[in-house]
Amino acid sequence: MHREKFDQLFNAALEAGKKRDYVRAIALLQEILCSTDKYPLAILYLARSYHSLKEYGRAIQYFRYYLHLQPESAPGYFFLGRTYLSSGLPGQAIPYLKKAVKLNPGSANTLSLLGLALLKAGRPSSAIEYFIKALEIKPEQPHIFTGYLNSLLTHAINLFYHERMEEAEEIFQYIIKKRPENLTTHLYLASIYRELGKTDLSLLHYQHASNLSPGDPILFLQRAFLLLKTGKNEQAFAELKEATSLLGTDSSEITDPEQLLRIITLILFRNGKYRKAVYYGSKVLKNNYQDADMHVMIAESFRNIGEPLKARNHYERALAAKTGHLDYYYGFAALLWEENDFQEMAKLLKRIFRLNENDRVARYYLALTLPHLSESKDRTITLLQESIKNFGPDPLLMNALGQEYLQAELPDLAEKWFTRTLKVVENHGQALKNLITVYTLLNKTEEAKNTFSRYLNYYSADQEVRNQFIKLLYHDQDYKTLAEEILILLPLKPRDRNLKRMLALSYSKTARYSEAVVLYRSLLADEPGSLYFIRALIYCMQHSGQQETALLFLEEAVKREQNHVSLLLPLGVMYFKQNKLEKAAEIFRRVIALAPHEWKGYRNLAVVFKKSGESNFSEKYLIKSEELRSAQLKAQKTSGIV
Repeated sequence: MHREKFDQLFNAALEAGKKRDYVRAIALLQEILCSTDKYPLAILYLARSYHSLKEYGRAIQYFRYYLHLQPESAPGYFFLGRTYLSSGLPGQAIPYLKKAVKLNPGSANTLSLLGLALLKAGRPSSAIEYFIKALEIKPEQPHIFTGYLNSLLTHAINLFYHERMEEAEEIFQYIIKKRPENLTTHLYLASIYRELGKTDLSLLHYQHASNLSPGDPILFLQRAFLLLKTGKNEQAFAELKEATSLLGTDSSEITDPEQLLRIITLILFRNGKYRKAVYYGSKVLKNNYQDADMHVMIAESFRNIGEPLKARNHYERALAAKTGHLDYYYGFAALLWEENDFQEMAKLLKRIFRLNENDRVARYYLALTLPHLSESKDRTITLLQESIKNFGPDPLLMNALGQEYLQAELPDLAEKWFTRTLKVVENHGQALKNLITVYTLLNKTEEAKNTFSRYLNYYSADQEVRNQFIKLLYHDQDYKTLAEEILILLPLKPRDRNLKRMLALSYSKTARYSEAVVLYRSLLADEPGSLYFIRALIYCMQHSGQQETALLFLEEAVKREQNHVSLLLPLGVMYFKQNKLEKAAEIFRRVIALAPHEWKGYRNLAVVFKKSGESNFSEKYLIKSEELRSAQLKAQKTSGIV
């Protein structure tokens, strides 16, 4: 195929892409790439087509191949970064977008996309820098300005929680000028002015917030709190009346700001606004650090936002203030269990039993804790069985019992308890992982595969389990599913050549030869001398209908690697199939000269002689071939190789 034909196919692919017929575009581009690796634009647009179909794993794979061939391509880095961002991986997008900016610093789109990636990766202050540069180039672009404001908002919120009020105020004031209807900005400005003692300004912004969100009782309570603190009781009670009307409660017993502050914290906590609950609850503790109930509320808020050390500190403060309050112990026990701190759990349970030797909750946690403290399996299994009878089909207890049976090397019994756990909680991650282990031990491959799929459906980010699944699929030769799983993992491990090898093999085994050709070319770009990849590429070229391309490629490979029998044999076969008998005979003679004990060289030469009408020579070489083959099989049996 000549360059003119490649150009025609490429232009047809571009037209298909314009019509959003990406499937046709991909087919045309793959036709080019099956014939040549000297048309990098086809790889770039192949990757872009897969991106448009939201097949991000394939897109990333081909963008990386394109950049291997064109390492200074700004569009290549831009599109690769964009694909990582689209697939929910902003951290991976950042270095590629930074490279694109370095190569093309005047692109507002690249600068703004880098800003967006930084914002999504939790780096708003860095994002602001790139949005500003983008706006200097294209000041009228609404989407760039929106990204800039979002970065400013996130940065200002961070400043607020780091108690840098004046800096935060300045940014919020800028945002409010551009977006006067922004509820979040009004709320933070109200809080800042309250902290700075500017009550009138704080009330004003709470009023703006109430106008934007008229049904939110918290806003009325916050205004009431400020009014009470400044002695404006009549106005405060009017706000309270509105709030309690919305909440369906009685405001008559609320008489002071501290009481109101507690109510605000409680409502925020109940509404799942845990960070704000911590903020207001901390103010309550400033006035009364021995308030055990508030310590517990803050502890649970920290627990819910993923800060267990702070949660533990507040539970300890609560228990120091109220040593006999069992509910506090139960909450602390739940936290310790989630953190797998079984040594501390055991100490806490002893404290509970000292308060109540028959405490039901403590007995529940004891059954869960003892298996992690080197107790005998007889005791832990018995205790868990008794607990399940007492507490019913509790998923934690049933999963723990299954784990004990599994560790006791009784996978059949373990299976029963894990499946029962999953009937109660279908996405119980531990039970699913344990069940995978059970099925692996019992050699129940299909059941293991199904359980892997179930687990990854719920916990798709677990790379370790997906790696295990990939190994099982490869061992089981389930190439279709193997390709699907590799395409999910490969964007996270783009340099993992083993994954790329398995993916190429999967394409080959599922007759996706055009895709396999492109991927094997990519692998050969990394390992140019790999005989395995050369042979695999030739095989896929032939099966994708590119016989002439395969022959030319193999001839070039033989020129480079003149004495490799593994390349000479398929070259001779290709000549034979094209009826080039003299060339085929010459190649097979070279094989015999290089490897006198290679029976395939003699057999293939015998076939050539037979087709040429030279029966005597054919018979002679066929006999020699059988002698060598028999000797080889005998040697393998003697050595134990089968």
